[in-house]
Amino acid sequence: MRSDGVALGTACAQYFGLFLAIVLFLYRYRKLLGNALSLVALDLSILRQFLIISRDIFIRTLCLVLSHAFFTSKSALISDAVLAVNAILLQFIIFVAYAVDGFAFATESLVGKYKGALDYINLKLAVKYAFAWAYIFGCIFSLTFLVVGENILRLFTNQEVIITQAMPYMIWVVLAPIINIAPYIWDGVFLGATATPIMRNAMICSTLCIFLPSYYLFIPYGNHGLWFSLTLLNIARGISLSLLAPKHIFKYSS
Repeated sequence: MRSDGVALGTACAQYFGLFLAIVLFLYRYRKLLGNALSLVALDLSILRQFLIISRDIFIRTLCLVLSHAFFTSKSALISDAVLAVNAILLQFIIFVAYAVDGFAFATESLVGKYKGALDYINLKLAVKYAFAWAYIFGCIFSLTFLVVGENILRLFTNQEVIITQAMPYMIWVVLAPIINIAPYIWDGVFLGATATPIMRNAMICSTLCIFLPSYYLFIPYGNHGLWFSLTLLNIARGISLSLLAPKHIFKYSS
């Protein structure tokens, strides 16, 4: 089936994941769902706050997805080979994102716990340790990509032309885990503290004021310019959230 088989397999995996999630949800919360009154008695103000947070997360994620779609689209304008190269190299970054998200999710719950309890000592410790461990793993990923990056590329393709063209751009993949740690962890921190409007605005500004202008500024540099603009996006996210955290995360508010 070739490409059709890949598409079918991906779709089946997604629907199986959805089915499994529904089964586990119904099993875990069967008692709550069995009580119809608990659903009727929902606090509308809490539901409204939940929807606002979901809106902010959606806008943040939409900006990120559109940035990657823009990156892919502009890759295709350079050449088909560059499109293939960038599609493979993005898998490295996505893999690291999934790995580091474990720390971000843990931080999210801990920040929510300590922020709600006004325990700012443990709140700062939780964020500190999350960054420390995430950077340790980020350095491991960077070192791995630096040493055996070409071998990993061969897991994605056996075409020497693509591998040869990809190697000059491996430097961006090597740098990505270290650079991207900050926005990944800060997203978890701001989500846990329900400071989602700040996270949303930082993402919008980073996309519109840094990513897009830098792309057009560095067009003459070809694919390196494209990767640089994507790297600047994550640098801008990390710096902006780092500057905003003292006021919106660590500052006591009654």
